[in-house]
Amino acid sequence: MKKTIYSFALLFMAILFMGCPYQTKVAIEEPSVKVPSEMINTWEKESSDKNADQFVITKDSEYIMRILKKSTSSSGDVTKYYYKGFISKIDKTEFLQIYEVENDWKDKTSTDDQGKSVADKEYYLYKFTHGSAYIKATLHPVSSNVTEEFKTSAELRSFLDKYKDLSFLYDKDSEKYVRTDD
Repeated sequence: MKKTIYSFALLFMAILFMGCPYQTKVAIEEPSVKVPSEMINTWEKESSDKNADQFVITKDSEYIMRILKKSTSSSGDVTKYYYKGFISKIDKTEFLQIYEVENDWKDKTSTDDQGKSVADKEYYLYKFTHGSAYIKATLHPVSSNVTEEFKTSAELRSFLDKYKDLSFLYDKDSEKYVRTDD
């Protein structure tokens, strides 16, 4: 279980590095997988680039991770992006769901039709895989070519359960990440 959670942390980081995967207003489920302590670390995209993005993962709660992406330009300027994420399982397939937050770690909000402030979350979805040593992880973004829009978590979960093992559900490009053990 700890290895699985550790792997999800890497998946979160991969989401941040990649282009835009499928986005949805509903989550697969409410966060229910505990954040593994092995995921709490700094991660980098596997590359030879000395300015590779870094992902610093910390705990927000028992089930939610904070993900700080640090991008360094060739001139040395650092830009920071703030996300939260969590892991969901469908059978043995693990999915990482991340969403962007404000730089004070509060959820982004918008105003509904009745003038009330409501959480404004767009979830990015990734399938997560890992090696036996759990030092490396690969994120497989759910394809932005998926045209279905889901109104409930149950609808999204059913769709993913049906197609999770088929290659068309995922982008061809995946990202590999390594833990830096900082």
